[in-house]
Amino acid sequence: MQGAKRTAMRNTTTLRRAAGLAGVLMTVLMFSWPVLAQDDAAGGFSEEEPAWVTINGDALFEVRGISGFDSEQRAEAIAERIVQFAEDGSEHVLHRIEPGEFGMYVYLDEIQVMAVLEIDTQAENIDAETLAEAWGLIIDQAVANYRDRRSDESIQHSWVVAAGWSGVFLAFCTVLVIAFRFALHHTNWRVDRWVRKVEETTGKLAETDVLITVIRLTLWMIAFALFFLALYYYLSQVLFSFPETRGFASVLLRIFTEPVLCLALAFIEQIPDFVALGVIFFLSRYILKIIRLLFQNIELGVIQIHGFEQDWTWPTFRIVRAIVIICSIVVAYPYIPGSGSDAFQGMTIFLGVILSLGSSSVIGNLLAGLFVIYRRGVNRGDIIEIDGYTGRVESVLVLETLLRTPRSELISIPNSRLLNANLTNYSKPGATDGVILSTRVGIGYEEPQAKIEAMLLESASRTPGLKAGPEAFVLRSELADFAVVYELFVYPASVEAMPRLRSALHASILDVFNEEKVQIMTPAYEADPEEPKIAPVESKAI
Repeated sequence: MQGAKRTAMRNTTTLRRAAGLAGVLMTVLMFSWPVLAQDDAAGGFSEEEPAWVTINGDALFEVRGISGFDSEQRAEAIAERIVQFAEDGSEHVLHRIEPGEFGMYVYLDEIQVMAVLEIDTQAENIDAETLAEAWGLIIDQAVANYRDRRSDESIQHSWVVAAGWSGVFLAFCTVLVIAFRFALHHTNWRVDRWVRKVEETTGKLAETDVLITVIRLTLWMIAFALFFLALYYYLSQVLFSFPETRGFASVLLRIFTEPVLCLALAFIEQIPDFVALGVIFFLSRYILKIIRLLFQNIELGVIQIHGFEQDWTWPTFRIVRAIVIICSIVVAYPYIPGSGSDAFQGMTIFLGVILSLGSSSVIGNLLAGLFVIYRRGVNRGDIIEIDGYTGRVESVLVLETLLRTPRSELISIPNSRLLNANLTNYSKPGATDGVILSTRVGIGYEEPQAKIEAMLLESASRTPGLKAGPEAFVLRSELADFAVVYELFVYPASVEAMPRLRSALHASILDVFNEEKVQIMTPAYEADPEEPKIAPVESKAI
């Protein structure tokens, strides 16, 4: 039976021997051409990467190439001779070593398997005889493994292993299907429960089609990823069980396993850095909590600092927090995985350029915000007028100031504008009497001044929302072409509703002047013409 098996193995390897014939002939020429030895002695070695001598997926040892015969060709030729002896050679013959023209030769029976060259001894930093002996022992073991894996017992064991992996794969697929159905059903139940709760709370119908579709698609993607991963390893293990497909299985496993292992090893190597990052993160967070607690006590008045305004509390906290975060990032930067790579450094430089080019206005508003906050020119709750907008300041932020107008409009004003524009703050009263509200009217030269002044003061007395004292007063602001411009000054009791107060004052002036039959000539109004400006239109009966 053993003889029949060897005959079948010879037939199956005929094509492989023919394919490797060119490599064998080149090896023979290499060992028989004296000129080549002179080139080797002169340093004619190939500088390419070494290649592994591999048999059925098992890597034996590395060999180097020489000029005209690279490492891959040399490794394939050595593997072919080992396989040839394992299939056709004697059963109990071990290797032997003999000196040759180009180094120490390793033989199996009468087959010259390889020669240990000078380049090999230089790479391994060992003498040729010792290296040849070590490689000979490896070759003996490779021959024994090759023959053992093709025995009847090994073939039967391979089928048993393949059947076991098939059972494991089927069991995994069954569990995967059950788990997928359970997850899909449980997810639908949870989504329906959440939707009912939202609808009961809001009283509105919730659109869930898109949400359910996304969840189902995510579950399908996870299931397919797990299935193909299991199929990949299942096929790799089954192919690895048989000697004829062991080499292909090794390549298949390396395609996915080696990158994953490299990532895992890289992650393990980065664990100390992750620990350092965690310590820096939690320490920075603890420091920020202490700082927040400190400023909360300052706001409540528990901690008092001489000269420190209460409105400065949270802006100062934000500045201190930014400083702590920046310092933490600087300390943590060397521990970030990949921070020393050229790609990471190039990305940081690119981001720095983008920020420097696009953040000039942001930096300007930021610095302006700090000036506005600490200069105390504008505070929250102040009534101000800027760029034609009048309203109450709702908040002074680092980059902008929010202004609420009488129309309930929320205006965002950049802080840089607060420093560069003309700003009127009605909430900053004078040293004694507070804010003064004024309005101007033009009256003809023929009207007595005392009468006009009395009428304006009467208008002020009729206007609600003014202070009882100081009293209102009138000034002659201008002697215009057609009228004398009188300006009435009053003291509002509050600056909360300046537009309404100004409107009420104008209404009182109109009422008083209409009662006294005095014509207001602003800007240059003399009298109505005798004829109507617009001819009346006769109405038609409907």
